Amino acid sequence: MKILMDLLAIQSEGSRGRGIGRYSEELSQEILKMIPNDVDMILNSGYSDYDDEIKNSYNKISSKTNIYKYDILDLSNKSFAERVSYNPLNSLLLQKQLAQHKDINIIHFHSVFEGLVGKSDIVKDFSKINSIKSVITLYDLIPLIYKEIYLSDINVKKWYFNRLRLVYEADLLLAISDATKEDVINILGIPENKVINISGAIDDKKFYKLDDKSKSFAKKTLLKFGINQPYLMYTGGIDFRKNIEASIKAYARLDKKLIEQYQYVIVCKISDTERERFRRVCDDLKIPQEKIVMTGFVSDEELNELYNMCQLFIFPSVYEGFGLPVLEAMRCGAVVIGSNVSSVPEIIGRDDCMFNPTNIEDIVSKLSHILNNKPLQKELKKYFYERSKEFSWEETASRTIDAYKKLDNEEKVEIRKMKIAFFSPLPNKRSGISDYSLELLPFLTKYMDIDIYVDDYEVESDYLQSNFTIKNYTEFEVNSDRYEQIIYQFGNSEFHEYMYDIALRHPGIIVLHDFFLSGLVQYIAHKNNNAQFFFDNLLYSHGNIGKEYYDGIISHQLNVEDTIKVLPMNKKIIDSAKGVVVHSDYAKQLFKSHYDIDYNVKKIQQVIKTPSIKAVSERQKYKTILGFGIDSIVITAFGHISETKQYDFIIEAFHYGDLFTNNNTHLVFVGNFISNEYKESINKLIKKYKLEKKVKITGFVSDEVYKNYLFASDIGLNLRVDSRGETSRALLMNMAYGLPTIINDYASFSEFPNDATCKVELNSKEDLIDKIKLLIDDESKRKHISQKAYEYIIKEHNVDQIAKEYYEFVSKSCKTMSKPINITEEVADIIVAQQLDKMLVEKEYLKIAKIIKGSFD
Repeated sequence: MKILMDLLAIQSEGSRGRGIGRYSEELSQEILKMIPNDVDMILNSGYSDYDDEIKNSYNKISSKTNIYKYDILDLSNKSFAERVSYNPLNSLLLQKQLAQHKDINIIHFHSVFEGLVGKSDIVKDFSKINSIKSVITLYDLIPLIYKEIYLSDINVKKWYFNRLRLVYEADLLLAISDATKEDVINILGIPENKVINISGAIDDKKFYKLDDKSKSFAKKTLLKFGINQPYLMYTGGIDFRKNIEASIKAYARLDKKLIEQYQYVIVCKISDTERERFRRVCDDLKIPQEKIVMTGFVSDEELNELYNMCQLFIFPSVYEGFGLPVLEAMRCGAVVIGSNVSSVPEIIGRDDCMFNPTNIEDIVSKLSHILNNKPLQKELKKYFYERSKEFSWEETASRTIDAYKKLDNEEKVEIRKMKIAFFSPLPNKRSGISDYSLELLPFLTKYMDIDIYVDDYEVESDYLQSNFTIKNYTEFEVNSDRYEQIIYQFGNSEFHEYMYDIALRHPGIIVLHDFFLSGLVQYIAHKNNNAQFFFDNLLYSHGNIGKEYYDGIISHQLNVEDTIKVLPMNKKIIDSAKGVVVHSDYAKQLFKSHYDIDYNVKKIQQVIKTPSIKAVSERQKYKTILGFGIDSIVITAFGHISETKQYDFIIEAFHYGDLFTNNNTHLVFVGNFISNEYKESINKLIKKYKLEKKVKITGFVSDEVYKNYLFASDIGLNLRVDSRGETSRALLMNMAYGLPTIINDYASFSEFPNDATCKVELNSKEDLIDKIKLLIDDESKRKHISQKAYEYIIKEHNVDQIAKEYYEFVSKSCKTMSKPINITEEVADIIVAQQLDKMLVEKEYLKIAKIIKGSFD
């Protein structure tokens, strides 16, 4: 195993000397100590001023370590628009240089969120170094979580989402805390097996307990900053999420005697504007000026002294990737209190030393309790110092090396990236297929260069807008020759009308989310007032049977609705396809049931974003959020409310089975009615059985509320009749969220393991009543099904595996297009495509030539 570490994080303007730079340097040095023969380093040659310092630092650990350098074009004097234009070229030049390291198994990028400013840039994707596995250290998703603050500038937003693409494409992610790991899984949908928490540590040569003599000298530092009393202390940034103002307000509300006794010292670099703002806050709170000390920038030595001398360290941040100041204070022997959110609890480890950072009174309560309790302070000093020893670079490096070894043993797929046109509805279209494609596309970029074609609307996704070329479908004809393959995501609804004719004229891979397309055919015929279109598809797809239905419609003995319920009318589309993807064996069987032809059909499981194990275990928390009692039994059915999902049958079963005898039982339908007629019939049934207080129908809800119900529910219901070959996304989400779900033993539902669902006989009210009673009464049964359901989704619906299967199936029918045979032609293509010939200057051409020459040597 040979590791190449990209050390841009300890060079770049954005990271050097800051938390990411220090973390990267200390972790990489500890790894080098542990496996010196397995690690090489690589630096950006643009930061040569730091070369001697960096090389000396690493050579002290291992003199045999190779420290390489790469060249790219210096972007420090470029505008943002110019940086965007230059990035594909720099990316190619860097990729080619990285790929030259033939003996390397793994490249570890200590930070990929680089290149917004300064000389640095980073690879655009990992495709051209695909013989080497990629590892990324991930510190947090703060800009994404608070994007209205951090990504309000459109250029910064685009840059951030471009870098986020690398997070999806990486072979392994190293999170610096459980909180960051949870965010990566629950927000980005990255599979849990791809993310490892390696935790963090501090430099104990910089932060340590002072002896009595050193503390005596430290008093000079206190006087330098105007600290003349025992004091509370904060250090960190001024950023809004640091929540300093809340801590000042809490200080102001302390008992008068405590305010008289203690100063509050805020240690951080601070602008004149911010200093004045905080002074105004203090004046409004009537805090004497001498009581709030703002030190401004301090050296590491001074910071260590301030930690050692403080009475209590407070850290009110609302979000931290790790929270280094907390650990630094602990290592210096300080008493610590901090927020009960994000990663801070992982470090503090005691509920009685944490508070809700948005609740001022809670902060006041914790401060008062500890400041008024000297014996507790003594106990906490000892506790925190001992706990700080649990965090070490040796432990973090060991976890990282173990992760390297595990990754090295995994098979690496050699990729030939294909140029693909992708047709699908996407948000803002309310469609399960929109959600499916939104979740799938970030993972496909590892294998494919994709352009997206949509109908007449703006796609509502910052990620897709930043990482894909999104075109109106009317532009496809003039661009069709650019693509090696086309992927069409087809469902049985009007959202797919725009791609129908294109799929016939330009054959590609058809992904059939519904085997039946008869509803779509009817919609197109009705919209265009073209009955012949409907009849042509009917006769083409179903021959003599189609002729019987045609005659019945013409003679008014049958109607169109009867026809589309029975016949799929999809043969024109699948006959034109180069391959067909379905999501179930049942859908594959339907091909044989309706047609005599052996089609090229591949079953690929449906993509489903799976929350973390920890998130799934917090059911009680979400019951409280939704207003249910902790002891209540919440039974929920999700998705569009229609006859095919048997909502009337469910209500009848609850009534006749006396399932509301327990007053804590609640039945909730989370979704919209598909028709007013069915809405009226359901409301009449609820009124008939006097269930108005027992049955709740939410109507359309946001994604957040939908997920809250998934987390909060104890039992799911997902019945289905008249299946048309679809796979229920609602059922898969139930299972992904560990919700034990009762389903019909019917159609594609029959394929799910018996221990991962609770199956009932089709249309058997008695069986349904018995199964609901069983799950209400038997909590252990619910837990067993929950665990098995979650495990099934993790194993069978892993999006990494699904993306790989897409690549393998699509590539088999891909037409091979001419590709540049060497780096010179690739560079020339990029210069033309990005119009760089109007920007490049002589010295840049010379540097490009030098890099190209190096790639041939």
